[in-house]
Amino acid sequence: MGYKTYLTILIMLTKPRPAVKHKSFLKNSFLTILATSLLLACAPTLNTRGNFLDDDQLKSIEKGISTKQDVAEKLGTPTTTDPFDQNIWMYIGETTETEAFFKPKVTSRRILKLQFDDTGLLSNIKEVNDKDGKAVELVQKTTPASG
Repeated sequence: MGYKTYLTILIMLTKPRPAVKHKSFLKNSFLTILATSLLLACAPTLNTRGNFLDDDQLKSIEKGISTKQDVAEKLGTPTTTDPFDQNIWMYIGETTETEAFFKPKVTSRRILKLQFDDTGLLSNIKEVNDKDGKAVELVQKTTPASG
């Protein structure tokens, strides 16, 4: 391309252009984007917290055969262990659903208690539910601190 071609392109790019005459098109586009954003913001959000085990994963371990190492490799590390008995492992998982700015609702929860014998073999698997637990009332008191 020669000098004249570059000059022609430069003139075309710097030439003032007329304003958009279709304000209704811009308004409709804005309203469509706004409505879509509002609808998407109200769509429920699903979250899984913890180690939510399914039945297929549990089938991969066997009482009397699987060791602590086997269980950890197949199910992952436990959510928590009993502070007084290291042979009790707990796997805790829950799924919550949140809509817009509302408080999340628990849609499913699964708590599994795995117990090992003194040799490290899996001896018991128990699914724990709300009936097995104890409701604890939270204390709202505060401790005064100087300073």
